[in-house]
Amino acid sequence: MKYRSLPVIRSLKFTFFFITTLILTIVIPTATVQAWKVVGVPKGEVYYIPADQPLDRRYRVYRNQEFEVGDTIVTGANSQVTLKCNKKDPGTELLSNRMEPITNICGNSNPHLGPATEIRLGGNEPLIPYIVSPRYTRLLGKRPTLRWNAVEGATRYTITLYRKNTEVWQKSVESKQPVEGVEELSYPSDEKQLEVGKNYQLVVESSNGRSSEEENENIVLDDYDTIPRGVSGLTFRLLVEADVQSIQDASQKIMQKALLSEEDKKIDLAVHYTENNLYAEAIEILNSLVNNGSQKSYVYRILGDFYAQSGLNLLAEESYLKAIEKAKETQEVFEEALAHQDLGELYMKMHEPSDDISLPEQARAQFEEALAKYRKLNRDDKIDEITNLSN
Repeated sequence: MKYRSLPVIRSLKFTFFFITTLILTIVIPTATVQAWKVVGVPKGEVYYIPADQPLDRRYRVYRNQEFEVGDTIVTGANSQVTLKCNKKDPGTELLSNRMEPITNICGNSNPHLGPATEIRLGGNEPLIPYIVSPRYTRLLGKRPTLRWNAVEGATRYTITLYRKNTEVWQKSVESKQPVEGVEELSYPSDEKQLEVGKNYQLVVESSNGRSSEEENENIVLDDYDTIPRGVSGLTFRLLVEADVQSIQDASQKIMQKALLSEEDKKIDLAVHYTENNLYAEAIEILNSLVNNGSQKSYVYRILGDFYAQSGLNLLAEESYLKAIEKAKETQEVFEEALAHQDLGELYMKMHEPSDDISLPEQARAQFEEALAKYRKLNRDDKIDEITNLSN
């Protein structure tokens, strides 16, 4: 998914190096432990955020620069930077649109950059009018567009907005021609806009007798912890006013980058939004690029990541498959491999509720496709990653 782990140190040489480093650190207090180091010249927009600094305090990354625990590396669209732990380390490559916190210094066992992205269950049942947006997100706009899964055969929907289990308003709408299987309703102009500091939830009932609330039966709300986004489950709330201006200022700077295309600016903006828990806005931006016929495979892959993180598994699957298709067209082998791996991880998560502990065949097939590409590229780190997932 979005964040990738470095390979586990398995060889005797690396084990010997680790033990030696540990002994020297204990016996000789003045010895220093090497930090992650930039190899070569970073390409594109590559920045870092010093430990304990706000997210908007970013500095350019330069050749041979070293990083310590707590620093965060940020890459924009069409960017690339390689980090190494020591001369024998093959190096870890960070590609476009990443925000990687450095959580281990060189010399530690199993060093890595950031945890794997959480895939959330949800959006699996096509006969349920499950909520597409907004769900499990913060919002900038006080009158968001409301979207839900279009149920085959449904001719009418009843949409109800709740605030702390209290009905705010209710509307009935006729089923329209859905766009990509999603129905939508503009926030009613005759209803009071959303208020800051309140948790909201949208409920949609279709004429076939199904309700979006059925999805709650299949979601373990503990999976939707409130710490990262300030909301849980299928709820959403406005971003506090104090944060809106800083996010808008940063967004304006992104859109003023002279060296980026308009499409890449929007991709950067979408990633910036997710860094601030604005997943609904981020998904809307990437969908606008998709609807305009974007040919970049990573647009679809990143969109799949955002869907997977929001518990919209069927939409994530669709985006990953599209990413694979685009990568094949443009012969981007690494992008194709990443999309196969992401899709395999998604299939693993979607099969979790079952009692079968074996690797699902769908996931296995995707991992095998990814492995073939990684072997072609001699990416041992990625091969190790998938091997660990498959065991």
